[in-house]
Parts: sequence; structure tokens; C-alpha cells
Amino acid sequence: MDRKRWCSVVIALCFCLSSGEAFAARNWETLRGLGGFQVVIGDLNAAAVQDGLSKGLLHTDVVRTLMGAGINVLTREERLRTPGAPWLYVSVGTVRTKLGSHVYSVSVALFQGALLDSNGVSTSVPTWERGSFGMTRSQDLRRIRQAVSDLVGVFIKDYLAMNQE
Repeated sequence: MDRKRWCSVVIALCFCLSSGEAFAARNWETLRGLGGFQVVIGDLNAAAVQDGLSKGLLHTDVVRTLMGAGINVLTREERLRTPGAPWLYVSVGTVRTKLGSHVYSVSVALFQGALLDSNGVSTSVPTWERGSFGMTRSQDLRRIRQAVSDLVGVFIKDYLAMNQE
């Protein structure tokens, strides 16, 4: 990846993530009263999978962390029977460089059902979201797993702050 393209990617990521931070800070109330949610891991690119990252591993990491904090994780069927059908979406995007490292972005977002005032359409929208990005060697994708874990930790903190007994 040439220097100009690399700089463009970094600037775009910074803008997107800073927007997400402002968005997240205003929406803690949307977490109040949620009895649980489904965890969904987005598709990974082939290079990340080839280097050892997997949806199953990320899903297990996230579910164990949430359950360890006392948060109820729903199956798909349970989610569809829950008001708002909430789901926590974890997205990991990676680009393998010519030098063999991975530039990555991680996003964790809670989606809930919403009814639009403008036209009465029911849709699923993100009501909480955070993201980060970084770079790691292909042989050390644990750093990506740690980035996911860190964001899930922020989510847990915000969720528990809104759902204290």
C-alpha cells in the first residue's frame, strides 16, 4: 500500500471512529432495561481467516466475557421474541499489507428495533457503538482479539451503569 493511500485510510478511520465516540456518549440510556441480546460476529476476510482469526473464536470470546459480567446472551430465537430484538454486532475489518502485517478496524454496536416517525417503517438501528483500529503482525492476531475485548469491556461498563439493581 503506497504512503498516500495509507494516510487516506488512517484519516478516514480516525474520522469514523471519532464520530462513533460522540454518538456513543449520548446513547447510554438506550441500554436501560435490556434483559439480554444476541451476539453476532460479522464476516472476516480470507486473509485474516488464513492467518488464524475465526468468527467462532471471536464469538466465544465475546459471549464468555458478557456472561462473566452477568449479562444475559440470547439465542437468535430468543432475540426475535424479545421487544426490540436487540443484538450486539462485532465487526472486524482487516487489510493485509505487502509486508505481511494487518491493518484492522474493530466495531462493536448494539442494534435495536425502532419505528421511524417520518414514515412508520420499522427497522433495526445502532443505539450504542464504539470502534478502534490498529496494526499488527500476521503472526500476532491476538491484538485484534484484544481490541474486540477492550470494546466489549467498554460496552459492559456502560450497560451495567444503566442496569444497576
